[in-house]
Amino acid sequence: GYSAIRARVNVENKVAGFLTYGLNTQFTVRNEGYIGRDNSYTSLSPFGSVYEEDGVTPKYYPNDNNNATNPLISQTYTDKRNDIYNLNASVFMKADLPLGFSLQTTYSPRFEWTNYAYHRSADHPAYKDEGGYVQRQNTTLFYWQWDNMLKWKKDFGKHAFDFTGLLNWEKRRYWSNTSENSAFQPSDNLGSSGIGFGTSPVVEANDTYRTGAALMGRLHYSYDNRYMITGTVRRDGYSAFGQANPYAVFPSVALGWVFSEESFMDKIEWLEYAKLRVSWGKNGNRSIGEYAALMQLSPRKYYDPNTGELIPINTFYCYNMANAGLKWENTESWNLGLDFTVLGGRLGGSIDLYNKKTNDLLNNRQLPSLIGYSSVTSNIGEINNKGIELSLHSTNINKPNLTWRTTLNLSYNKNTIKHLYGIMEDIKDDEGNVIGQKEADDITNGYFIGHALDEIWGYKFIGVWQENEAEEAAKYKQQPGDPKLLDVDNNYKFNNDDKVFQGNTTPKVRWNMRNEFTLFKNWNVSFSMYSCGDDDEDSIGSVDELVGMWEVVEHSGYEIEDGEREEDNPSYYVGRRYELKSDMTFNSYSKGSSNPSETGKWELKNGSVHLIFYYPNDGGYDYEDPDIMKIVEISADKLVWEYHWKETGWELYEKETLKKIAQ
Repeated sequence: GYSAIRARVNVENKVAGFLTYGLNTQFTVRNEGYIGRDNSYTSLSPFGSVYEEDGVTPKYYPNDNNNATNPLISQTYTDKRNDIYNLNASVFMKADLPLGFSLQTTYSPRFEWTNYAYHRSADHPAYKDEGGYVQRQNTTLFYWQWDNMLKWKKDFGKHAFDFTGLLNWEKRRYWSNTSENSAFQPSDNLGSSGIGFGTSPVVEANDTYRTGAALMGRLHYSYDNRYMITGTVRRDGYSAFGQANPYAVFPSVALGWVFSEESFMDKIEWLEYAKLRVSWGKNGNRSIGEYAALMQLSPRKYYDPNTGELIPINTFYCYNMANAGLKWENTESWNLGLDFTVLGGRLGGSIDLYNKKTNDLLNNRQLPSLIGYSSVTSNIGEINNKGIELSLHSTNINKPNLTWRTTLNLSYNKNTIKHLYGIMEDIKDDEGNVIGQKEADDITNGYFIGHALDEIWGYKFIGVWQENEAEEAAKYKQQPGDPKLLDVDNNYKFNNDDKVFQGNTTPKVRWNMRNEFTLFKNWNVSFSMYSCGDDDEDSIGSVDELVGMWEVVEHSGYEIEDGEREEDNPSYYVGRRYELKSDMTFNSYSKGSSNPSETGKWELKNGSVHLIFYYPNDGGYDYEDPDIMKIVEISADKLVWEYHWKETGWELYEKETLKKIAQ
């Protein structure tokens, strides 16, 4: 199951009026040893049997076939305990200095210890030949950051200055010991406590160490709260990068102009506030493993080729080539923005246009095995991101007993690979003559210059082989009912020449809208809608609903169930996904009888009602459709109900009852 104990202590004290120190700390002990049910229940028939004839032993195949196993098997034959101890603290000191200066230093350590034990019984029907399996693991994590911040803020008439200086250090150390054993003799009845009774032990250790440092300076200047400029320079270091490039510098500059304060704007009464922003800057990415720049070894045991016996001598396999020149990934970006408020503050928002160029991307590049290494972490290529972001907020109605506010966010982003490894290849005409050169694509990893990083490249489904196409299907070693793929060159073979681009896995367009209502000052009602989509008709991925391969249905011979599929992409339903969520929150509401002699009274405090509807935009919405999820949740203090829509109408469940059903 799951259990947790938490303790928290916050202390702050002020000394002599200019010095403040304090401590914030939190300690947590939790057990995350819960064993979930297998997801095979989605494929089970309701006419099966959960238990064997004894009524106790779970039946491995409830439907007496091997299509789906019993979802209770794992809970019955496995045992797990995962104790996690966390201590997070922050020790700080702040000092107010003369001439507008202030200094703050903060030390933030984090400790974590885990004790993990897992036992899979030898009686587990899927692992009977294993003879029982036990794993125990102990880990220790110690991470700390030390931030030192110097600030200076001063106004000289219409001139305002704001300076921030930062000096940061960090360190992370991690220790892990893992032991495993199986094939227990005489039995595994002692579970994880009897790990020593196994006859096939495995011992592993994983210790990591990394450090980082940062130095930053930022100066903001404003004249008359109208003209603004901000300059920032940051230097970061990270121990995981190669010895030649552990540090990188990231500058930025931003300009702002509140042109609504200019005298020539006085006649425009409907414009309350308008600010134009322009910025340029660089930032970095260090998302790599602690030892990505080093050659990494994996121990392998040596077997006598004549006898096949294990010899107690280690051999080593180099699976990652060293790269002393590995450096920070950096992104250079331009941004043009406009902030505005109009109509007496009832409508406002912002518009941002951006162009980002990312160079030296951190990538685990695959290598040919003949050189002795399988991969190397390196900096490759250039990716460009362009887009627009729009944010609007409005107050539609503002009355004493009714307030209606709306927030709308819309974004569009498109990324394109500009360069990869710089390897050039010849361009040939139909007769094989070299007519030029171009930078080579990375076909192995699916990276193509001029295309998006997440663009799908593969075989395209164009339908399902029909009975009257049996002769043609046989040329591809297929038969009616099998999926039909696009053969681009019509040579009855499938290779890279037949793969085509089919949209993106990440939507280019995202939007969401939230409406909030305040009724009679104490009732808050809100609902949100959001969607994401792609501008390619064949796009698949997170914006589409996967409905699986189509099956052959027997009528008179073979006939294919066509459904309402997209003709160009029969394996996927192509469309946008819409989700409507509605939240109704009661801040505080009570109702009592006007007659003092009556004792009947009901009160609802800090309660909430959640209405959730989910449906695809497939051309219609039927509220009675049982496939559409409709849930109403009502909660008030400890009292919680849920109404679930069924074909027979709404049914009421208490949360505790739902938990029992789920278990």
